[in-house]
Amino acid sequence: MDNAILITSKIISLNQLMGYCNNLIPFKVVENSLNYTMPNGFWVAIYPCSSCIDDYETKALDRIKEIIEDPQFFIIEGNRFDMIQKIVNSLPIEINLLVDNTHGKIMDRNDFLEYKGSEDFFSW
Repeated sequence: MDNAILITSKIISLNQLMGYCNNLIPFKVVENSLNYTMPNGFWVAIYPCSSCIDDYETKALDRIKEIIEDPQFFIIEGNRFDMIQKIVNSLPIEINLLVDNTHGKIMDRNDFLEYKGSEDFFSW
């Protein structure tokens, strides 16, 4: 399973994320999360994580807040890293966002999209 933390402004709602991704993935809302599963086994989910902010050290959180004043966190999970990248890429360029690999790397959209696969992205 691959996962990433999407960090955006609190202006963006889960329903807005679904709208941005609608042409890519026909998500269904299930208990405050977006879910999609295909018969071939592909699946992806996005859900808010209000407790994620507690996982960041002060230095990392300060860096995040320099870019996104009032951040909120969404976990994106799935079994295809390229689909996580496509979800991030489907968000309008005007949206300030960061992506966290959950292993200490926090990067902007362009840096995240340059990864060729999950092996490098998830490395320490």
